Amino acid sequence: RPPHMCAPLPLLSDTIALARAFSLVSRRLTTPVLTSPRPRHMSKMSQPNKKMREDGDGKQIGTHDGTFHCDEALACYLLKKLPQYRDFSIVRSRNPEVLAGCEVVVDVGGQYDPAAHRYDHHQRSFNETMNSLVPEKPWVTKLSSAGLVYLHFGQDIIANMLGDGADKKLCGVVYDKVYQNLIEEIDAIDNGVSQFDGSPRYLMTTNLSSRVGRLNPSWNEEDQDTTKRFHKAMEMVGEEFEDRVRYYSQVWW
Repeated sequence: RPPHMCAPLPLLSDTIALARAFSLVSRRLTTPVLTSPRPRHMSKMSQPNKKMREDGDGKQIGTHDGTFHCDEALACYLLKKLPQYRDFSIVRSRNPEVLAGCEVVVDVGGQYDPAAHRYDHHQRSFNETMNSLVPEKPWVTKLSSAGLVYLHFGQDIIANMLGDGADKKLCGVVYDKVYQNLIEEIDAIDNGVSQFDGSPRYLMTTNLSSRVGRLNPSWNEEDQDTTKRFHKAMEMVGEEFEDRVRYYSQVWW
């Protein structure tokens, strides 16, 4: 072969470098990848997540979706004031399968069953009042979901708000005053019970139920999602409730 066509011989150093590179690639392709052990705090379930699950994570309070009203907003707020329901999430649906998975259901489902924690008042057979369920109470206005939850849990909620060592008589008096001056109004408005006979001389449009109703999206708004607005309604009625409890326990008493 003519000298100008002879390929140059590779240097010994280049040959050794190529061999080492080939060996390294071969080991990487055939050796299984070893992952570092999972940190102890991440094994199975992290401690914060476990704590949340024990405190009620995944458990739910159910109510209806769509247009919301003052009574179920207050009912949900009241339930979450109780230690056993504080960490429950709010689910808004009319799907019976979804509601069946909820620990508590208010204002939907067509069932009033305290043992099963079902507190609806829309069924035709329902005509319960404070007086019919607790005969020593004088009020005969048909209960809404707010009134039902308050009837069953109001004493405990007020006792928790007033703190350890709260006077039992004071708790009872505040319970009655808050029902008479706040909850009964919500019960009546939601059930369509008129405050008086005949035509009113003027309209009341600034009551709590009306203010909650105005939080719903208007028909011509682009954003028709009511979930965030429902939680805002819960905050509104909660502030009103707590203000009444403070007044009757600290000022009026």
